[in-house]
Amino acid sequence: VVRNTDAPYARASVDFLAIVGDPEDDSDDEVFVVEIKTRATTDTEDLERRHQRKADWEHGTEGKSHVFVHLQDDKWRALFEKKSEMIQLLHHAFVFGVTGAMIVIGDATANTIRSISTQFKPDLLQ
Repeated sequence: VVRNTDAPYARASVDFLAIVGDPEDDSDDEVFVVEIKTRATTDTEDLERRHQRKADWEHGTEGKSHVFVHLQDDKWRALFEKKSEMIQLLHHAFVFGVTGAMIVIGDATANTIRSISTQFKPDLLQ
């Protein structure tokens, strides 16, 4: 469990931390918090895949398994089948003091259904 030093009441644990950037130039490297979710039953997997198809159709993500969005994009909320997971990413970013967060959603056999990388505005996390 990690605690935000500026807000000691805010605590969180994430599944992974990832460094994202150009391997040739580390000056722009950025830390992302990563949350892994599993849709372990046929029903939850089917629900996630239906939601993904709907979001693809409505927001033009064209069936991509990985989507990169900014928080202010209209499609950000629509990409999440479970709004609690959307809020969890925002909470993790606040606690860890980073602007990047990713969720990876998989099925019971560890195949990725979708991953969503989100870039938050720094002033939102203050």
